[in-house]
Amino acid sequence: MNENIKLDKLEFVATTCIVSAGDFSFKIWDYSNLDQCLPDQFIAFTRYETTDAFAKFSYQGLQFRPDEGSAPAQQRITCNVKVCHEDDENSVCKNGCYGI
Repeated sequence: MNENIKLDKLEFVATTCIVSAGDFSFKIWDYSNLDQCLPDQFIAFTRYETTDAFAKFSYQGLQFRPDEGSAPAQQRITCNVKVCHEDDENSVCKNGCYGI
């Protein structure tokens, strides 16, 4: 899309990521929850070094186990992204897990 060329003075971060399947969902990342900044032993959500044009994340697989019936076949991960001006020291991009 922009061929990895940084937009002037803008940066972006994921603020939350949710895995969902059918009626089930689970928040695997929340930048404002300092307990989620480092990978845990179960989900192991990991943020990798970002470039000026993309971010990379990974997580350990999980399965939704409803009381009755079978688990949904497909899962979707959805992340909310905030765009910040790089000179704004109070922005989301420099706070929470991104500020440590």
